[in-house]
Amino acid sequence: MDAKALEKLALDWNRIGRLEDDCFRGLESLRRLSLSHNVIKELRSEVVRDLVRLERLDLSHNQLDIIRTRTFDGLRQLRELRLDHNRLRAIEDSGLAVGHAPAQTRLTWLYLDHNRIDRLTQPMLDGLSHLKFASAGNNRIANVEVDAFQSVPRLGTLLLQNNRIRRLESGLFKPFRALRHLNLASNYIHVLQGDVFLGLDRVGDINVDENQLIELDHRAFNATPRLQSFSARGNRLRVADLRVLDLAQRLRSLELAGNLISKVIPPTAEDDDDAGFSPFRGLSVLSLANNSLRGMDERVAGALRRNGALMRVHGNPWYCDCRLNWLVMIVTGRSHHRVDVPSNVVCESPPYLTDRQVSNPSSEINTKSTSTNSTTGAEA
Repeated sequence: MDAKALEKLALDWNRIGRLEDDCFRGLESLRRLSLSHNVIKELRSEVVRDLVRLERLDLSHNQLDIIRTRTFDGLRQLRELRLDHNRLRAIEDSGLAVGHAPAQTRLTWLYLDHNRIDRLTQPMLDGLSHLKFASAGNNRIANVEVDAFQSVPRLGTLLLQNNRIRRLESGLFKPFRALRHLNLASNYIHVLQGDVFLGLDRVGDINVDENQLIELDHRAFNATPRLQSFSARGNRLRVADLRVLDLAQRLRSLELAGNLISKVIPPTAEDDDDAGFSPFRGLSVLSLANNSLRGMDERVAGALRRNGALMRVHGNPWYCDCRLNWLVMIVTGRSHHRVDVPSNVVCESPPYLTDRQVSNPSSEINTKSTSTNSTTGAEA
């Protein structure tokens, strides 16, 4: 075989612990190199400097602990770099850069997940102006500096789940011009301030599940006009503020299950019946399951898509009286909206309805409520 013509080389699942300088010399046509599942502890620039046509480099599942400055310098055709499942604790300044000018880089996909990285800084990501996908989940990241993303304006997907992030600085996302997917699940974020999403005018989905959120400012969504899905399950929110729909009018799915929500604020935008109102505006999915709701304003229905939506409201301690009849209509299938697992939507109070399914006819609730009120009035 002519080594100079070789385009793919796979050396996975060996016991390679050391790569000698210039060990790939002569492989001038190599486009894909895979060294995953080895025991490599160090990577020097001299190892890969001759691979000028390399497009994909896989070093995942090794024991690398640091990426030195300009390790990949000269690999201007590199599009995908996998460094996940190592022991990386540090990436030196310009450690991932493949050239000195923006026009010299084509790196598009970067995998850094399952390492020991504790921060993200601008110098770490310097030289990655073409990057569109970055995965850094399952690290130890506690600090994301406010200018961390200045070098990656084209990023379309950012995955930072399962880290130790407690705060998102104002202006953090401002450099982005094309971010569409943001995952911040399983961190320690407490508050999302009103200006936290500045720069995310093209984002389509945001995930902040399993954080420690106690406050979600609806004004933050003023910066997300194209948002279609927002998920904040498993937090500590006490209020579901549907005024987010006044700002993020393309929102289709709002997941707020597993919080401590006892109050729902309806949207405030006027709901006109004129012909110009699209039946496709509004939520297709509203999940408020497993919270602390005893009642809910009928105006919440104004947040739902006119041609039908799915609500998840089981696992709440509902107080079943006539004020809940609008929800009973949905639970019992007498609405173009529907409820997930209606048999699990049960009353906790008043006492004579405890543990009864809300799917009982609304007339029963009305009768009980009226009878109780009459008796109370007679006794008075």
